[in-house]
Amino acid sequence: ISFLFLQAFHRWLPSLSPGSTNVIVNSKDNLTRSLIHIISFDLLSKMDKELKSRFQVVIVVSGT
Repeated sequence: ISFLFLQAFHRWLPSLSPGSTNVIVNSKDNLTRSLIHIISFDLLSKMDKELKSRFQVVIVVSGT
């Protein structure tokens, strides 16, 4: 479902460059300088400390 969100962001915001979005698939993925990171809720809970130190806002979207 993460990749569906990726496609939707680019459809809704056509001004986004391809490098401005990033899907995080596992905890070893690099948190790039992208504007938008898409992550599963399960992975979010595993990476919470790293995410808190790097981002001021995290929006969680459930696929259920």
